[in-house]
Formats: sequence, structure tokens, C-alpha cells
Amino acid sequence: PVPKPPRPTALLAALAAEPAILATLDASLSVSSRAADAEVRQVRSDHAAHELALAAVIAGIGAVAVAAAPNATKPGASRTPVRPLDVAGLRAAEGAAAQQAARRAAALSGRDATLLASIAACEASHAGLLT
Repeated sequence: PVPKPPRPTALLAALAAEPAILATLDASLSVSSRAADAEVRQVRSDHAAHELALAAVIAGIGAVAVAAAPNATKPGASRTPVRPLDVAGLRAAEGAAAQQAARRAAALSGRDATLLASIAACEASHAGLLT
């Protein structure tokens, strides 16, 4: 028998975090009349791309891993209500996300580490963008 690939724990954790971030951004945009909305929409777009990239890499590891990854952005999926954040709150959340992605990347190697390091850099740029 062919051995099963190891579960990509760090990638699954990163993928699982994206729906909450997307929900927070959506909630923040839904109540906002800020001039920074264009930046928040760009940040949201980036997070959607992160989610797709993570799902694609995990799918390459095996369908079992993807099935195990929660994804609250699927149609019909329930979401825990989230409260909107102001720009300072979003900036802090992005900074925390950057640090978490960097920690996850440090535990990996190869393309998985590169993906999470790239996401960490993007999160850090979001924190700088949201001023």
C-alpha cells in the first residue's frame, strides 16, 4: 500500500483562519463609510486569494486533507457572527495574522514554507496599507 501523505497541519490551520478574517472584513465593510474602504476591499481580495492558494496546495497533498479543512466561505456554510472593526482594529488583526503566518512558515520547508512566508509578507503589507 502507498503511505498516506502527512497531514499538512500548518497549512490546514492557515486555511481555517481565512474565513474568519474574510468575515471580519465583510462585516467591517458592511457598516463603513470610510475613505479607506478601497484598501479594505483590496485586503479582502488578497485574503480570498490566500484561501484559494492554500486550498490548492492542500488539494495537491490529498483530497482527505482538503475535506478536513473547514471553509466558512462555501455557499450555505454558517458563520459565527463577527463584529466589524475600525481601521485600527483591522490593522492590528492584519499584524497578528502576519506574525501567525510567519510562525507557521518557520515550521515548514520548501514550497509550503514559501507560500506561508509570502502570505505573512502580504499580511504585513496589509497592516501598513490600513493607516
